[in-house]
This record gives sequence, C-alpha cells and structure tokens, in this order.
Amino acid sequence: MDDIRKNIRYGAGALEHFDVHVETASDPVMVGILCDISAGGMCLQFEVSDWKLFEGMDDFFIRMVVGNQNILAGVKKTWGSFKETADSVVCSIGVKFNIVSPDDRLKLDRIIELLRSGGTVL
Repeated sequence: MDDIRKNIRYGAGALEHFDVHVETASDPVMVGILCDISAGGMCLQFEVSDWKLFEGMDDFFIRMVVGNQNILAGVKKTWGSFKETADSVVCSIGVKFNIVSPDDRLKLDRIIELLRSGGTVL
C-alpha cells in the first residue's frame, strides 16, 4: 500500500491560489514551477538559458514554497527532458525524495492531502 501511495501523482494546478515555486540550492539558483507531486517525488520545470546548468545535478537540494510553507528536500533526478525555445530552454525533470526532515515530511503530506481532498487551506 505504501508504494502505491508514493506513486500516485497529483497535479499542482489545484494549488494555483497559493504562491507555489521551487528553487534549487545550486549556483546559480534556478527558480521553477511544480508540475505534479507524490509522496515519493515530483516533476519540476525550469526555464533556463542553457540546459547544461543541469549537467552533474543528479543529487541536489531544493526549496519548495507552497503558500507560507517552505520545504527543504534532498532529491535525486530520475529523468529529464529539454525543449529549446527561441531564447531559452525549458527543462522538465522528475525527481524522487532522498532526504526530508520529519517536520518537512509532515508539511509535504499536508500539501498532498490538500490536493487529494480538494481543500484550499494549508
């Protein structure tokens, strides 16, 4: 049952009434959007000048902001796709959670429950 819950993904569009974004803890810091999330991982999207910024970023830290909730997590990249536009590259990456503190895991679970139930209050 636990594996099933980790893999059920919820679209982040239902969080549109909150300030929602993710930031990498890298140099340079990249700010992106949360596309979907599960208890096991999430899909992130970044618009950058060069896809090579993600080279070597197999394990990294992100800060996820949902409303007034901040979650710091260590993640591992599991897949990535890159689409070039006229002046940038859109990078979509799937990550799984490696390191999440117990407090941040509770916040993450609360956000997933909000998506599951269709609620609007964190």
